[in-house]
Amino acid sequence: MKTSETKTKRQGNFELLRIISMVMIVTLHYLKKGGLLSANEGSVVYYFAWALEALCLISVNSYVFISGYFTKSKTFKLNKMLDLWIQTLFISVCIYLIAGKAGVIKGFTWDSFLASFLPITTNSYWFITTYFVFLAIAPFLVYITDSINQYQHKIVVFTLLFITSVLPTVFFKAEWLRISKGYHIVWFITLFFLASYIRKYDCFKRKPTVYGLLYFLCCTAAFALRFAVKAVSLHFYKKDLGETFFMRYNMFFIFLASLFLFLAFKNISIKGEKINKLITFFSSAAVYVYIIHEAPSIRTYYWKNIVKPTACNSMLDLLLNYIVSVGAIYIGCTLIGKLLAFLYKLIRADRLTIFVSNKITGFVKRKIITDNEKAG
Repeated sequence: MKTSETKTKRQGNFELLRIISMVMIVTLHYLKKGGLLSANEGSVVYYFAWALEALCLISVNSYVFISGYFTKSKTFKLNKMLDLWIQTLFISVCIYLIAGKAGVIKGFTWDSFLASFLPITTNSYWFITTYFVFLAIAPFLVYITDSINQYQHKIVVFTLLFITSVLPTVFFKAEWLRISKGYHIVWFITLFFLASYIRKYDCFKRKPTVYGLLYFLCCTAAFALRFAVKAVSLHFYKKDLGETFFMRYNMFFIFLASLFLFLAFKNISIKGEKINKLITFFSSAAVYVYIIHEAPSIRTYYWKNIVKPTACNSMLDLLLNYIVSVGAIYIGCTLIGKLLAFLYKLIRADRLTIFVSNKITGFVKRKIITDNEKAG
C-alpha cells in the first residue's frame, strides 16, 4: 500500500523500525485481546505482560514518526487517499467473505457487516482512519513547516508537546482537549512537527546505543509509574487508576521512549543489498499486517480460539506461544497481503483510484476556473 513517503528511497534502518513497530502493535493486541493484562495480579505472567506492554506502547508513535520524517510534499495527492481507502475496503471485505465461508462469523449482524464494508468511516481501523485524515492535511502541514524558521518551528513543537503530552500526563484523569489517549489526529500532528524538525535541521546525532538505553530507561519509568499511580489511587480513591494513567500513546514517558527509539534507528546504518531487500520485503507489507490481523470479522475469534495465551501452563509455554503466534501472524499476514495486493492490481483497482482521482481533481479545477471567471 502506498503512503506519502513511498517515492522517497527506502532506508533500511527506518524500514527495520517499521517492521519492529508493527511487531509491537501485534504484541499489544496479543497482550490486551489475549487477556494477559488481566492475568492474576502479582503473578509472573502479570508483570511480564505489563513490562512487555511498556516496551511496545511506543509502536504507533514510531510509525507516525517515520511518516512525518519522510512527508515533504506540498501537493495534495487524492489518489493516495483513495488508494488507502479502497485497499483497506478490499482487504476487509475479502476477509469478511472468507470468514463467513469458514464459519468464523456466527450469523449476520449489521454491525459486523458495516464494520467490514465501511472500515474507515466506521473507525474499524482507528489508525487507518486517523492516518487517512493525516494524508488529507499533510500538504498544509508541510507548507507550514517550510514557511517558518527554526526558532518558530521549535516553539510550535514545544507548545504542542506541552498541550498534548505533558498536561494529559499530569492531569490524566481528565480527557484533556479530547486527545483520546493519543488516538487523535492532533497527536499525529504533534509527532509530525517534531519529526519534520529532526529531518529539516538534522539534529540528535548521538550514538544509537545512547538512545537505545534512554528508550529502555523511559519504558522502565513508565512501567514503575503505572504501579506507583495504582498504589496511590488505591489508597486515596479506593480504585486502580494506574491503567488509566499508563495506557496512552501520548503519556510523556511513552512519548520520550518512542522518540529515543526513533533516534536510535535514525543513526543506524544498515549495509548489504540482500539484507536491505529482505527488510524491504517485509516492511512494505507492514500495513497489510495491521489491516489483516485487525480485520473486524476475525480479530476477536483467533485471539480467543486459536492463539489462547491465557491457556499456557508455564512461563516457558507462554514465551513459545508469544514468539510462534506473533511471528506466524506477521509472516502469514505479509504473504496474504502480498497476494491480495497482487489481486488488487490484477483487477486493476489501482487504475480505478487514479481515474476517480483525476476526474475529481479535474472537476475541482474547472470549478475554480469558472468561479474566478465569474468573479472577474
